[in-house]
Amino acid sequence: MDLVFVLVFLFRLRGHVLSPANASPLAAFPLGVLLLLLQPLLPGRQWARLVLAYRLPRYLCYMASKGLVAFGGFPAPPGVWAYASGSGLLLAEGLILPASALLPPVTAIVANAALQSFTGCMLLRLGAHLLLR
Repeated sequence: MDLVFVLVFLFRLRGHVLSPANASPLAAFPLGVLLLLLQPLLPGRQWARLVLAYRLPRYLCYMASKGLVAFGGFPAPPGVWAYASGSGLLLAEGLILPASALLPPVTAIVANAALQSFTGCMLLRLGAHLLLR
């Protein structure tokens, strides 16, 4: 899943990769991409244990990504309004991410609630409350 999101991010890039607007997506996916790159280098069981060990840290990366925009003052990444105002946010963060995280049920509920709180704060900072008027 991280690879798909990274490919979409790279497709939508405008300007320099290291611009402040790209900080949020770059913070979201490093562990997932690293795990993907390690797969051909590690024996199957060792890689599977590593993936299981990094389930929650990957969620924390997603939260940090939202926190950079919500609380850190970073600008929103390119295409965030198209993502947030369409079905992308609902599908990615409401269905695909929770289903693919493979967290224990209680941990998944807490982690997803925290992630959605960060997402809500990010959207409010970006002016989503103005859309409700």
